[in-house]
Amino acid sequence: DTDGGMFSPSDGVILFKSNGSERMRIDTSGRVGIGESSPDQKLHVSQAINNGFATVKIENSLQPLFSV
Repeated sequence: DTDGGMFSPSDGVILFKSNGSERMRIDTSGRVGIGESSPDQKLHVSQAINNGFATVKIENSLQPLFSV
């Protein structure tokens, strides 16, 4: 099934897909891209949305700890 799952498209790369689209990857340098196929930082989050803002939220069970 190529619509979803975890794959290794090349040596040292891990790719996660759902509904036939790439959602996350870990590259050969250990950089993680969420919504980004070529991460250039340790964690690179990218989201194409209408208002031009991507949201990153880190929380515990009681309250948000960080939101950008």
